[in-house]
Amino acid sequence: MIVTLFLFFLYAILIIAFIIGNKRLSTHSKVETSTSKVSVIVAFKDEASNLERLVKSLLNQDYPSELLDFVFVNDHSKDKGKELLEKALTKSSFRYKILDLQNSEGKKNALDFGINSSYGEFILTTDADCWLDTDWVSSMVMQFVITDSRFISGPVSLSSENSTLGQLIQLEFAALIASTSGGFGINKPFMCNGANLGFTKALYDEFKPYENNSQIASGDDVFFLHACKSKSCKMSFVANHKALVFSSAPRNLKSFIEQRIRWAAKSKAYKDLFTILIGLVVFATNITLLVCLLYVLINLSNLIWFLALFGTKITLDFFLLLSAKNWIGVQKIFLNSLLLSFLYPFYSVGIALLSLIYKPTWKGRKV
Repeated sequence: MIVTLFLFFLYAILIIAFIIGNKRLSTHSKVETSTSKVSVIVAFKDEASNLERLVKSLLNQDYPSELLDFVFVNDHSKDKGKELLEKALTKSSFRYKILDLQNSEGKKNALDFGINSSYGEFILTTDADCWLDTDWVSSMVMQFVITDSRFISGPVSLSSENSTLGQLIQLEFAALIASTSGGFGINKPFMCNGANLGFTKALYDEFKPYENNSQIASGDDVFFLHACKSKSCKMSFVANHKALVFSSAPRNLKSFIEQRIRWAAKSKAYKDLFTILIGLVVFATNITLLVCLLYVLINLSNLIWFLALFGTKITLDFFLLLSAKNWIGVQKIFLNSLLLSFLYPFYSVGIALLSLIYKPTWKGRKV
């Protein structure tokens, strides 16, 4: 009983801190003019079906064309993605490069190659299956200029079919983004997403963030963030819906589970204490809920106790989502959060356990 209350107390403190953090974030107006050079880096592998949509949104950016260039790095694709890019970019007013990764493979090596081949003062990264608002580059640059940050993280929203499963996957991801932004808001960043990331070229050259974790298949984003955090770099979150990057949701439940297992598996290499503590608190809280549910099945008199704990968690999670509603890009938060809350303890505990035995089979696979 005491242990259960203590765990839920820690969870409540954590979520309330994230809510406060989200309330602290400021949404700035768009900067109308800028003289900063920007490079957008995209690593791709067998993404021919997605690249056209991404390129279209990149070419519609309202940032001055003389200050913006795109660097695409082909990570040994076997489809016609490169040819599609060349055709789509031929008449572009923006500078661009399409590079082939030669003596290595994997997303980190592709990004490193692209970044080292870029000319921008500010580097932005996104994924090949994403698409962007026309103000994306301007909004990200604005964050650098106004906050004097060296590393910034932007919001990402999953686009899914209008099905119950699709909406739940979208909302689960939105909760991750709300927690991410909340962490930045309390100056304790612990997570970010490479689909919407920015940093100064000087910072990348200084840190070489992938050198000590190149053996790990994914985590190009989070390991970079942890390296910055360990050196007390100025970092911030772009709490602006115009900076929102849209990404395709996993095609089905199997793909979703496999993706989350990969994400969880990389946490075994984390060294940031705050990130590790968050993972332990969330895991312990959810497994405690499952144990309490088991007690209810054994003895119905425990139902009130279980409902009190479960109701507390639902309320906290709902207000976390609400605190970030301006940039998480989802609707129907209340109804879907109720259903997700019922499923989440089973899902999260299962993912955590499966990640312990996960062994990557292709270091270049998408994260």
